[in-house]
Amino acid sequence: MIAINESRQMLAVLQQTYGGMDVECRLSDGESLPLADASVDYVFANMYLHHVASHADAIQEMVPVSRPGGALAITDLDAHEFAFRRDEHHDRWLGFRHTDVERWFGEAGATAVEVTSADTTFDATSAAGDTQASIIIFLAIGRRPL
Repeated sequence: MIAINESRQMLAVLQQTYGGMDVECRLSDGESLPLADASVDYVFANMYLHHVASHADAIQEMVPVSRPGGALAITDLDAHEFAFRRDEHHDRWLGFRHTDVERWFGEAGATAVEVTSADTTFDATSAAGDTQASIIIFLAIGRRPL
């Protein structure tokens, strides 16, 4: 398993928490993956897209690093209107529509694409305590063609 993050601190927490597991940690700027093409069987990105400048480019980076027949899975937030997430949590995007995510996967060359609700929510409260957000999380999956 290879864990990639732009934060050295988050990678350190991962190593402390899961130090007994065989996990290789790599630092990345978040815009490009430090992996060779066709080098992994699976790519999983959790709550990542709403932090990158270009979500379509991020997905374009993910598909080629998986081996032919490999799978790509992304979880993130459904489209929402809770602006405090941008202001207080530095989210660049306020979630995504499933149709857009499906299109970006297809444009990146992924096949057998499905985007569904993950049957769970991300819950947050604004710093002022006056806004409660309960945002549905989606799961998008696709495959790199053989």
